Amino acid sequence: RRLPALVPAPAAAATNWRAAPTRSKRSARIEVIAASVRSANHVTQAALMGADIATVPFGVLKKMVQHPLTDRGLDSFLKDWEKVQNA
Repeated sequence: RRLPALVPAPAAAATNWRAAPTRSKRSARIEVIAASVRSANHVTQAALMGADIATVPFGVLKKMVQHPLTDRGLDSFLKDWEKVQNA
């Protein structure tokens, strides 16, 4: 079984790679796995480049869901909920 060659993705950093197109009579399901993900931006870039799977450390996952507006919205919701319960 012949694996596809790796070639640089166009207009991307040298560390970004994609599978070169191959011609085959048989169709095979290929999944691209993004590894060594170190930041939320890496996850976004892997998804934009078409990765099917990403191995993401838990710390990066936590950072992906943290945002100041989310925190403010949650605080506001909890205050409103407390008012409803005390009414």
